[in-house]
Amino acid sequence: NAFSDGVDVDFSDIKFALISVFNAGNDCLDVSGGVYEVSKIKAENCGDKGISVGEKSKMKIDLFEIDNSLIGLSSKDLSITSIKNFRQKNLKNCFEVAQKKQEFGGSRLILNNINCKNNKIDTNSRISFNES
Repeated sequence: NAFSDGVDVDFSDIKFALISVFNAGNDCLDVSGGVYEVSKIKAENCGDKGISVGEKSKMKIDLFEIDNSLIGLSSKDLSITSIKNFRQKNLKNCFEVAQKKQEFGGSRLILNNINCKNNKIDTNSRISFNES
């Protein structure tokens, strides 16, 4: 029941076994400028994004479960994000891959066995699909 971001972590190198966030006014999980690994994240009722990854971050997620958010995951500003398993309900867009800040470039998102057609991708960014 956070007013803004549920969990906000910047400039860190952290491995999480489990993150659960319910009812965040903005992003359920917001990370930037670091290296992050998450075994499982469960997010529900995120006001904006389930996960926001920004500013040259590297993020690996084994399982991401999201329900009721505008955007499932946003990877932006030279970040590289990979997701192995993804389960979603009630999203306007599954993924956003973009350059948001002028001083950075586009972003990359790597998806394994995930098919979602509602995505926002800018011209400087890309989504790669790995079948594994």
